[in-house]
Amino acid sequence: MAPLVSVILPVFNGERFLAAAIRSVYEQDAGPIELIVIDDGSTDGSLEVIRAAAPDARVIRQENSGPAAARNSGLAEARGDYFAFIDADDMWPPGKLERQFGVLVEDHGADMTLGRTRCILPDGTLAEPRFFMQLGCGLYYRRAFERAGGFDGTLRFSEDIDWFTRAREAGLQLRVTEDVALHYRLHEGNLTRGTDVHDLGYLPLVKRSLDRRRERVGVKPFELPPL
Repeated sequence: MAPLVSVILPVFNGERFLAAAIRSVYEQDAGPIELIVIDDGSTDGSLEVIRAAAPDARVIRQENSGPAAARNSGLAEARGDYFAFIDADDMWPPGKLERQFGVLVEDHGADMTLGRTRCILPDGTLAEPRFFMQLGCGLYYRRAFERAGGFDGTLRFSEDIDWFTRAREAGLQLRVTEDVALHYRLHEGNLTRGTDVHDLGYLPLVKRSLDRRRERVGVKPFELPPL
C-alpha cells in the first residue's frame, strides 16, 4: 500500500481561489492523501467552500494567528509519512506528487525534494517556470520536520525561508528537479506582494542563521540550480 501523505492547507479569507487549490490536491494520482485545512480565523465564506469542496478533509478552526502558526497546527495533526503544503490561492500541476514520490524513492538519502514554480499572472497566463524556495513546490519526509522542527509561530512573513535555513543547518538533504511542482498565483491579495523587504524580516532571519552557524561546524549549504 502506498504511504500516506499529509497535505496541509492554511486559509485566511481565501474563498476566491480555495476550491481550485483543493481540487488540484484531490486530482493528484499518487497514494492516499490526508487533507488538513486550517481555517485561520476567516470571516468570509472560506469555511463553506471547504465543506463543499472537501467534505472529507480534516478541518481545524482557530483564531487568526498567521500562516506559520496555522501550518504548525496542521503538523500537530498530521499522520502521514510524507508532508506537503499548499496555500489557498495556489495550485498543484497534475502529477506533482507522483513525480516527487519517485524522486524520493530513487534518492534514498534525500529528506525532501523541490521542483520549480510557474507563476499564474493576473490575466491567467502562465509565466516561465523558475526555482524558488517555496514550501508548496516540495514533498518532505516526516523526518525532515522531526529534525528541523516546525515553523516559527512568531513570524508573520518569511516563515518558510526561516524553516529552510534551519533545515540546511540541520544537515537535511535536498533534491531539486526541473519539474514544475507549483502554480503560484499572483493577485492583489498576495500576503507578501508589495511588502517592503524590511517588513518581510529577511535581514533578521539572515542574522539569526549566521549566528546559529557560527556555533556549529560543518554545515553545508544546499546545492541549488540557477534562478
